[in-house]
Amino acid sequence: MALLGIDDEDDDDAFISGKQGAVETFAARLTQASGIIFDRTLKKALRESVVVVVTVPAGWESAIAEHVAEELAPPNAINADHERISDVEGTDTPKLTKHHRCVSYIWVEVKTTVRGEERSVKPTLDWLPTVLAKGVSVLLYTSAPAVLPSIAIAAADARLDAGTFTSDIVDGAVRKLTGARGQRLSEKDCRFITPDALRLAWRPKMKADVFTSRLARIIRTLTPKLEHGPGLAALAGMDEAKEWGRGLARDLAVFRSGKLAWSEVDRGLLLSGPPGCGKTVFAKALAQECKVPLIIGSLPEWQASREGYLGDLLAAMRACFDQARAAAPCVMFIDELDSFGDRTKFPERHRDYSTQVVNGFLELLDGIQGREGVVVISACNHPDRIDPAIVRSGRIEKRIDISMPDLEQLADIFRLYGAPNPNEAACIAVGASGADVERWCRVARRRARDEARELTADDVLSEISGQDNRTPTELRTHAVHECGHALVSELRWPGSVKAVSVRRGNGIAGFVLTENQSFAVAGIEVLKSEICKMLAGRAAEVMLLGSPTAGSGGSEESDLASATMLSITALLQFGLSGNRAMLWAPAPDASELNTFLRTRPDIANAAQALLDECWVSVSDLLRTNTVTLERMVDRLVAAGGVLTGQQVAELVRPTVTEDAEVVQEHRPPRT
Repeated sequence: MALLGIDDEDDDDAFISGKQGAVETFAARLTQASGIIFDRTLKKALRESVVVVVTVPAGWESAIAEHVAEELAPPNAINADHERISDVEGTDTPKLTKHHRCVSYIWVEVKTTVRGEERSVKPTLDWLPTVLAKGVSVLLYTSAPAVLPSIAIAAADARLDAGTFTSDIVDGAVRKLTGARGQRLSEKDCRFITPDALRLAWRPKMKADVFTSRLARIIRTLTPKLEHGPGLAALAGMDEAKEWGRGLARDLAVFRSGKLAWSEVDRGLLLSGPPGCGKTVFAKALAQECKVPLIIGSLPEWQASREGYLGDLLAAMRACFDQARAAAPCVMFIDELDSFGDRTKFPERHRDYSTQVVNGFLELLDGIQGREGVVVISACNHPDRIDPAIVRSGRIEKRIDISMPDLEQLADIFRLYGAPNPNEAACIAVGASGADVERWCRVARRRARDEARELTADDVLSEISGQDNRTPTELRTHAVHECGHALVSELRWPGSVKAVSVRRGNGIAGFVLTENQSFAVAGIEVLKSEICKMLAGRAAEVMLLGSPTAGSGGSEESDLASATMLSITALLQFGLSGNRAMLWAPAPDASELNTFLRTRPDIANAAQALLDECWVSVSDLLRTNTVTLERMVDRLVAAGGVLTGQQVAELVRPTVTEDAEVVQEHRPPRT
């Protein structure tokens, strides 16, 4: 074992070994700035038996241990490094003689081979009581104090923290090394200064500016990249996820200082929602908020490594986790978590392969290696397809559902990406995702650049709507339909309409956006009003055009389909079927509806009667307000296809009566 504090080499050999170079200089400045080198307990290490835990930046364990030993100048201390004293169990004892007074031990994970596979194992320090019984001091150097074995925490007489490199500390080290002040490094770059980076950057007689410039470049090349961009505050919506992320950022800061155990930090989060709703954007913003690197992986990516065999996949997956552990604390983002599947549902043909993939993933999440400092954020579209063991407590333990942005959130997203007209753009883009908004704004900016001009509102609007080939007659027909919905909504629930549009965008020809309302305490009259609102577009077509178009029907999301399903649900599940109200039955889904109606003619007849009643009611309402309907259609077409909720209210206000009923929102039809 190597002796610490003994320097038998001449000056040239010492310089060549690096002891008088950049690494030693930086280590000295860090220990002096933090004050640990002056600690009284540390000074006692050669006079009486003490245990001191010294927290140092990752990668600096050996350099700072050597510097401390030289400062203490013991001619009889030993360096019990991990390769010499640790086996798989970590139970080997340092070989001491009667002259040894202090063991300087670097606590890091050790590499070992188990069944032909290389793994990392944490030393247990079982030898500590034996060493202390001989009156020998132990200095434990670690970059992860929160995960030291409990035996070390219990025995520690003092816990010192060398802190991290700051711009001021680096400036002092550069002046000591070169005799001059160099380019000032950012606080972010200083955090990732390592001995290897210094050895690559330093050359004898190098000028300060050249050295610091080279060091900054090497740091940015060798280290995981910190995310640049907006933090959580800039994200629209996602309130629950953002609140969780802010709490995590606070906990990671305390964990990084060694004052919070990893067991107290949330281990992981599952974000579920439709494609494009912002799950990946959240992960990037979270890493920025926490000021930690972001490591990204996914099962398809790992499966595509090398030949794609099981061993290749598992090796790629382990390498990604190893990268995350090396960068800890960090955020690790795993996309498409539902691609792992559920072991209870695998087909027989691929069961063995897929089961081993899930088992390997579970081991990396919380196996013997652990993942201290690595917060796993995962995303999926179908959380019901994930193996329950993956999302149990202690693994990816919390789930937050993210929905598509509403009108206000869409406006915020457009604003984030620089749209000149965020509110108007949001009205046209209702139902779109954050990813859609980013693409529209990016393409609009490119068009403006190509034409050497500033971005305009029309650039963004044209990207959302695309090329509209509808004739004036077709456009007015769509306006009649949507104004029917808007008028009935505003008459029955004043102030409920937020926007009405017939600008083609996001796959729909028009929509009415209204406030949501729960059916939890709704009576039959409220449900009838909702059905009336669903049928209002068709009724407006009959009123102003003489006959209905196909726009109310078609898909499972059409007005007629929605009204039919609501009428059946009211009869079967809401207890609103008259004499048989106490009998509950599950409502069929759309694929079962045809068969259900044939086998239950009583329900079919009752639903038809309810629909007929609502049709008469909404037709009478629109007939009474025909002038207002025509005025709204004209205004919508003249305004370029968009009216705000305030404009709708101003058109309808003279016809609103005191006994207007309250109804729930109309969902946009897809035509």
